Amino acid sequence: MSSYVIAVVVWFGDLKLCDVLGGTLPAHGWPNPQLHAVWHVLVSSGLYLLTLLIAYDRLEALGRRPELHRRFGFVPM
Repeated sequence: MSSYVIAVVVWFGDLKLCDVLGGTLPAHGWPNPQLHAVWHVLVSSGLYLLTLLIAYDRLEALGRRPELHRRFGFVPM
């Protein structure tokens, strides 16, 4: 859920600060942070984690012993 909450905050920040982030910052030499792209990453990771949670819970309900592994040290699978 935290991934979705952060994504919504980033999305609203992008909507409200679009003029500042897209026009003013680049004019002063700062790059545009592309918050819409960050929103896509956070929402996609939230969907992946939700799917993983549902699969884990389903395996437990069926009496199996699900295992959680991490790829690259931080990506659950």
